[in-house]
Amino acid sequence: VLAHDDGYMSFDGGTEVTTGSQRLEAKTTTAHFGKNETALERLELRGAARIHTPAPQPGAFREMLAEEMTLAFEDTARVLERATLSGGTVVELAGVDGKAGAQITAASMDVTMSPDGGDVSAITARDGVTLALPSTTAGASEQISADTFAARGTPETGLNTVEFTGDV
Repeated sequence: VLAHDDGYMSFDGGTEVTTGSQRLEAKTTTAHFGKNETALERLELRGAARIHTPAPQPGAFREMLAEEMTLAFEDTARVLERATLSGGTVVELAGVDGKAGAQITAASMDVTMSPDGGDVSAITARDGVTLALPSTTAGASEQISADTFAARGTPETGLNTVEFTGDV
């Protein structure tokens, strides 16, 4: 559906979008455009929403999953700036040597991307949060659960400050 006067396009029946090094998938996608109708402002992914980076650096964002996602894009560079996830949300970071990294699950999350749109600079997760740390070489794994989780970092350091609150 193209709603030119309303500034959006809607796609049903399974959609797949490749933007830079990221691949976006969902059952339905609605693209909202800015005033000049050329700049993508927001994507709404509904139904089995997924964003995947095929070859991320260790500690960088590998995958986001949720029933619904709203993605906001930076005006000038048009890179992913922020993602709001709801319904069975998962964010997975890349581990070392192509292995799985840390995984965060929750009912909902707000994810802020680095200025280049390729890495996570902040995550706030709410309701039933679990942080699963990658398994050690001996096979041991650890999990931390809480009501809420907040992680912050910089493009240079990645996520390096973590806070758990409520029923940890």
